[in-house]
Amino acid sequence: MKNLSNNFLISMPHVNDPVFKKSLIYICNHDKDGAMGLIINKPISSLKLNQEVDSILKETNLFKIQPTPDVYFGGPVDLNMGIILHPLDYITKKTIKISNQLGVTSDSKIINDIIKGNGPSVFRFSIGYAGWSNGQLEEEFSNGDWLMLPSKLDVIFTMPDEQKWEYINNKLGIDISTISGSGGFA
Repeated sequence: MKNLSNNFLISMPHVNDPVFKKSLIYICNHDKDGAMGLIINKPISSLKLNQEVDSILKETNLFKIQPTPDVYFGGPVDLNMGIILHPLDYITKKTIKISNQLGVTSDSKIINDIIKGNGPSVFRFSIGYAGWSNGQLEEEFSNGDWLMLPSKLDVIFTMPDEQKWEYINNKLGIDISTISGSGGFA
């Protein structure tokens, strides 16, 4: 299977796991060791976890910036880790470059720079990530659990979260909720 980094994964309708149902995942890394991605359409506040959001914003001091940023559920792995997805107009020594446009950073320097107004132009702050071991994502593709679509910056950073699923449906030109069977590459 080709490298899926810098692409979207769209969960198929038969995926009933509440974590991944109607998820749009941005793949940050895919190699021989497995894959890592961030769910980009599920702010924690939409999951009715507002106390957790307040706690995270206070702990990171991100409550100091206006407007207060959304905190996203990035996936079920390492829920104690904060990961910031951002354009490469901001880079630290710990930034991991995903593409020519995007990277991820997970350290206190980026948080402090964001608070001071010296951080990236836009960002998504996620708690946790989605992870797959070697061969696991490929097996899930074989099971028809995912469709793949090229990523777009505006979908990640500017499109309202509640519109992303509908956009993906329109982009594919089908009603994804009516599909069953095997998935693949769109």
